[in-house]
Amino acid sequence: MKISIWFSKVNLKIKVITTCLIILSACLSFGQNDYPYISPACSTCNSNAGSCGEDPWAMYKNQCVSYVAWRMNRDNGTPSTNFFFKNSMFGSNGDMNNCSPSNAAERLSNACRWDNILSANGYLVSSTPTVGAIAQWNASEDLDGYPGGNATGYAGHVAYVESVNNNGSGNVSEYNITACSYGTRNSIYAP
Repeated sequence: MKISIWFSKVNLKIKVITTCLIILSACLSFGQNDYPYISPACSTCNSNAGSCGEDPWAMYKNQCVSYVAWRMNRDNGTPSTNFFFKNSMFGSNGDMNNCSPSNAAERLSNACRWDNILSANGYLVSSTPTVGAIAQWNASEDLDGYPGGNATGYAGHVAYVESVNNNGSGNVSEYNITACSYGTRNSIYAP
């Protein structure tokens, strides 16, 4: 099976790897939130990301990276043990606050790092969305794909591609576009 990752970077070298994964059939409709770490008590997650604690894959709960890692694990048949997708899947080194990792063996802590680290580890990086892919924005990039749209913060943003439209845009589900909460956006283009 080809693992495709949709990222906003269009000038990255595309490298494809294949791997065998058990895919769970998704019985949920687009827009339904089944993320297991919904926590209204963590209303301070934007000002203090760690206040909600870590999820089992070592990312902060109620953040976009936790939600996308959970979706990748759920959809690849590893939702509770032997996680396929986790913060340290390539290594535990590096400055987690740096959006430009220096090598491929660094943590995925901030969304702004995902395109570089995953590409360096053999994942397809493309500006074309596919169902089940990860949409990624770097720090301060436009989230809407249109001039004057919302911009990401210093950590960037990731979302999960639920479906693709005939015009090439993607429909995504995500966490933490609105403080600590789930949301969906339609007709999103790479910045």
